[in-house]
Amino acid sequence: MIIGIIVVLIAGFSAIVLFDDGTFSENNTLMKNDAEILNEINMQAAIHKNNGNQEKFQEQVALMEEKIKQIASNSLEVHITVASVDLTDPETGIGGNNFPFKDSSEIKISDNREPFPICNIPEKIPIHLKKILDEPMFTMFSEKYSQHSTELYIMDERPGESLVHYQITATSDDGMFEASTFFHANTCTDEIQESFPRLSCRNVENNEIHHSFNPDDIKASLQLEEFCDIPLDSWRKSIYEYGNTVQEKILRQFEMIVEPDNQEEFRKMLDESERLDYLRYITSLIVNGGLESEVTQTKIKEYNEKFGSLPDELLELIEQRK
Repeated sequence: MIIGIIVVLIAGFSAIVLFDDGTFSENNTLMKNDAEILNEINMQAAIHKNNGNQEKFQEQVALMEEKIKQIASNSLEVHITVASVDLTDPETGIGGNNFPFKDSSEIKISDNREPFPICNIPEKIPIHLKKILDEPMFTMFSEKYSQHSTELYIMDERPGESLVHYQITATSDDGMFEASTFFHANTCTDEIQESFPRLSCRNVENNEIHHSFNPDDIKASLQLEEFCDIPLDSWRKSIYEYGNTVQEKILRQFEMIVEPDNQEEFRKMLDESERLDYLRYITSLIVNGGLESEVTQTKIKEYNEKFGSLPDELLELIEQRK
């Protein structure tokens, strides 16, 4: 049945989407056809979702993900085993900007931002994937992990900066470790935003995640035999481990935040959560950007102005470097 639907979609599509000459050349008819198919599936998904037909909507979700998997495998020259689009949680409503991707006219820009151009997503996915293929980070990532099970995850982030989020995750053969990187493409210019994206290593068993945006560390990790390990010197490792303890406090704090009758107590809990978020970010900046970097020093100054001196334990670790 699904194959039949795909055939009908491909055969029945006419010029649904208009493309300018700078996006698709006459030689890229396959890419244009793929874009039209994605756009039509998205339109059908929106219709079924608005009509409350969950079964038909899920059929379109499956079609979209299967088509993206096919396009991504061809464009990225990597066997994509799973492709998924972010869906709105039916109970919480979280993810309301995701699949089916809204028309650009329906996207509301995040608060306190100057207006910026926003374009549609489905017809841009093929060209974004082609551009990701040319990114140095993707080249290094795929050279190491292409032989492993690889997933692609797509999320709509247009309210922030007119971006689409593309996350690529490889899983070790034993299923115990994951390596991830991501790219953000502008929906109107199609440009990839990262000069050098992040690398994340995850231990599936304990859910410990090590993020890095330090180019040297990422390059070193991608050259190691270990599946995904980000090497750090002993001092930066001590800062990283301290940051992990802060992260654990953040998670516990998050579990505790339920609005109580005592508003003053509630306000204190929110302030503490903000302080811990600042502190966690500072440790990440020290590990990845260096203690002396302008960004790190600016964030430390902000912390001092808001919350006072850094915790003694962190100051002692910083002092050890001197």
